[in-house]
Formats: sequence, C-alpha cells, structure tokens
Amino acid sequence: METESNIRQIAIAIYTVNRHAKTAPNNRVLYELKNSSIRKLLRLGYAQKIGLHFIENPQLSKQSSTVLVKCGDFLFIPYLKKKTSNLFPI
Repeated sequence: METESNIRQIAIAIYTVNRHAKTAPNNRVLYELKNSSIRKLLRLGYAQKIGLHFIENPQLSKQSSTVLVKCGDFLFIPYLKKKTSNLFPI
C-alpha cells in the first residue's frame, strides 16, 4: 500500500516536471530528468509500456509514433530526440 502511494507521488512529480518542460526556455535537463525517472520505473516494474501513440502531422512527415508508458493513473510519452528502433529501451 505504501509503495503504491510512493509511486503515485513519483508519477505526479514526473507530470509536474513534464508540464514545466513544455514551457521552459531550456527544457533539455527537465526532459532528461523525466526520461531517467521513467526508465527507472520501467526497470523496477512500477511502470509499463502499454503501446504506441500515433501523432498526426508531425514536423516533416505525415504520421509518427512514440511509446506510451503508464505509471499509476498517469500516461507519459517519453521525449525522444530521434526515433530508435527499440522503442525507449530500459
């Protein structure tokens, strides 16, 4: 029970970091923090890759996809600088 509460608090923190990263002038550090947190949660088994999220009309192509990660009640799309074939490795 306590672990679930801690994981929820971590998920809320990741959500907060992500929200600030969207508006920060230098967001690289924030996205790195978000990604490292998600990777650790995946490695420890507290988060799961649940599928792909398709993005309509991204920058230079007609469609793009990225990994969708679930942690508690939250869904996250990890920030990927370039697409990799292994879809956000642990």
